[in-house]
Amino acid sequence: ALGTTPLKGVPIPTGRHLLEIRLRDRPPARLPLLAWQGDAPRFEIALPSLHALGDDFVLVPGGPYLRGNDPEAMLPSPSGHVEVAAFAIARLPVTVRAYFDFLNALPPEVARQRAPRSMDGRALFAPDTGGRYHPGPDPDGDPWLGDWPITCVSFADAQAYAAWRGPQFRLPTGDEWEKAARGTDGRPFPWGHYIDPSFCSMRGSVPGDPLPQRVGHFEHDRSPYGVQDMAGGVREWTTEVFEAGQRCVRGGAFSLYALFCRAAGRFGAGERATLPNIGFRLAKTL
Repeated sequence: ALGTTPLKGVPIPTGRHLLEIRLRDRPPARLPLLAWQGDAPRFEIALPSLHALGDDFVLVPGGPYLRGNDPEAMLPSPSGHVEVAAFAIARLPVTVRAYFDFLNALPPEVARQRAPRSMDGRALFAPDTGGRYHPGPDPDGDPWLGDWPITCVSFADAQAYAAWRGPQFRLPTGDEWEKAARGTDGRPFPWGHYIDPSFCSMRGSVPGDPLPQRVGHFEHDRSPYGVQDMAGGVREWTTEVFEAGQRCVRGGAFSLYALFCRAAGRFGAGERATLPNIGFRLAKTL
C-alpha cells in the first residue's frame, strides 16, 4: 500500500508495476506503469461512478502507451508513445445471446438484414414462427451457443448494435483497443511475452475442429486492465480505417495460430465482410 492520494515523492522501483486505485463507492482503477531509472511519473485519474462505468466495463485511464514496437506482429501501427484519453471498454466481446436480443428488438425485415450471414451473404439463422431468433445449430451443424462470441456480422451490424444499446456506446478506436489489450509497456500479449495454446482461444487450444469457446473461458487471456479475450476468441472490429473501404480488425481468433494473437497486429476487412472469426466489443467515452 503506497498510501492515500494525492501521493507525492513516493519512490517506485525500476520495472513494471500495476497500481490499483480504490475509492469507496467507485469501481477500482488499474494503472500499469513502466518505470525507468530517473523517471518521475505524474498522473491523475478520475474514477467514474459504477453507474457511469457499468458492471461489464473496465476503466482504461488516460495517458500514453507504447504502440506497435513488435517486429513479429502482423502489419502493426507505426511505433511510438501515443496519448489516449480515458475511456471504458467491455470486459468481454458481445455474445451470441446478446446479439440475438438485439435482433429480436428490431422490425422483422431489419433483423433479417442484421442477422449473422456467411461470407457469400447467405443467412445462417431463420426466425421461429413467432419471428424470434434463437441460438442453435447453423447450416454446418455447429452449435452457436449463447455464450459464444458473436461472429459473421459486418462493421455496420456492429455499429447498429452499439447504437441500439444507447448513445454512450460505440466501437473502440484502434489505439483504444491496443492500449486496452497491452497496457502501457509494449508487451506482445495481454499477459506478457510468452504464449502457449492453453493461454487463449486459438488454433490448438482444444482438441478437434477449431470452434469458438464461451467468452471469458481462458483466464490467462486478461490484460493489465482486466479486459479478457483480446489475444484469442474472435478478431474484433474497430473504427480505425485500414485502407479505402476497409476497417482494422484486431486480435487473434479460435481459428488462428499464435502469430496472429499478438496485440500489436492489425488486419483489414471490408466493411461489409461477415467472416466466421470476426466479432466485436463495445467501448464508451467517459
